[in-house]
Amino acid sequence: NLSDNSFSGDFEALGVNTGIRSLNLRWNSLDCCHAMSLVKALEQNTTLTSIKLGCNELGDSVCGPLAEILNNNAALTELDLHFNQIGDTGCKLFASALKINKTLRSFDLSNNRITTEGCAQLAEALTLNTTLRALRLNWNRWQAEGCRMLGTALQSNSTLTYLDIGGNHAGNDSMRTIAQSIATNKTMKSIEFRGNEIGDPGCKVWAEALQHNIAITSIQLAHNRVGVDGCESLAKVLVSSATLKSIDLASNNVGDDGCKVLASTLEGNCQVTWLDLSKNDIGNDGCIALAQALKSNCSVSVIDLQRNRIANKGCTQMADALKLNATVTSLDLKFNSFTADGCEALSQALSVNTSLTSLDIRGIDRQYPVDLIAAKIRDNEDQWNRLRQSPSPTKPDSDPMVDPLPFLFTCDSFYEP
Repeated sequence: NLSDNSFSGDFEALGVNTGIRSLNLRWNSLDCCHAMSLVKALEQNTTLTSIKLGCNELGDSVCGPLAEILNNNAALTELDLHFNQIGDTGCKLFASALKINKTLRSFDLSNNRITTEGCAQLAEALTLNTTLRALRLNWNRWQAEGCRMLGTALQSNSTLTYLDIGGNHAGNDSMRTIAQSIATNKTMKSIEFRGNEIGDPGCKVWAEALQHNIAITSIQLAHNRVGVDGCESLAKVLVSSATLKSIDLASNNVGDDGCKVLASTLEGNCQVTWLDLSKNDIGNDGCIALAQALKSNCSVSVIDLQRNRIANKGCTQMADALKLNATVTSLDLKFNSFTADGCEALSQALSVNTSLTSLDIRGIDRQYPVDLIAAKIRDNEDQWNRLRQSPSPTKPDSDPMVDPLPFLFTCDSFYEP
């Protein structure tokens, strides 16, 4: 908490500082006075390229001066203002600045109470801006009409590569405009559409768009009520797409049948590297199908199966697949239903597998001493060093504003930072 008055002196120092490139002030209870002090310093600073002011509830009163900085500052490439309650008033000011700005590459306006009114201004700005690459607008309030406006803007924008519009309750009808724009867009690499309740019909629309798109590498459809029919639509994309590398279907209704559909296409797919099927009510049958696919798949490196219903039978089959697979580097199986037999199978697989660098089995049956598998990993020095030193996996063309965290072998009774 840096909300005391003495902190303004540090902001003044930024006016003459030429060494600092990035400033992170998230979650610091900054008020309007501090923000104005920062703006004054930025008027003189010519070296800061990244400023993160998220979660400070600054409101719209400082948006004018901050937007003016975007009009004149030639160094700033990243600005994070998520969760600051800037509303439509602030959004309009920044939209006007984006029409002029030639340097900003990444802008986060998520969780800011922006409605259709503010979204309309942003959409217009996107038709004129030629430098912005990443834009986060998730969890605002612009709903269907705002979604249609953005879709129209994307038809003429040729520079945006990452867009997050999740959690805006867009629905299927308005979402169709964005999907149609994506079908012909040649620059968008990653789009996040989670939490929009599109269901299988909406997933089919996205799949049809992706079959025509030649640029998208990552799509996020978590929390969208996607079931078996949606998986069948996406399976067609996996067969035809030469670019799609990451699919996030977390917290949907995939189940065993949907997992089988996706697994059948992965056997011959050599493009997808990241697959998130967490929280999808997948049991042994789905896991076995996926394990079978991994025996021949040569591209998938990250698999998230946490919080499903995978028991010993499915876990054992996955372990057998790991003995043959040489591309999977990260496997998340935490909070499933396997016990001692499953853990033992994984332990045996780790003694053979040389590619896995991240394994998470937290939340398994407390009756099994999970420190046993940790001890076995420790006994293999090469294996232990590989798991201990590996960085967190990163999605292809993922959000450039998210810093990766360390990730390693994890279980309930054992952890080493």
